[in-house]
Amino acid sequence: MILLLFLKTIFLLCRTKRKKFFVVFLIFALYKKTRIM
Repeated sequence: MILLLFLKTIFLLCRTKRKKFFVVFLIFALYKKTRIM
C-alpha cells in the first residue's frame, strides 16, 4: 500500500514539472537501495 502511494506521488510530480521528476527519481533510487538492504 505504501508503494502504491509512492507511485501515485511520482505520477503527480511528473505531471507537475519535469524537473521534479529528476528529484523523484533520486528518491526512488534511495528507496530501492533501502529496500535491498
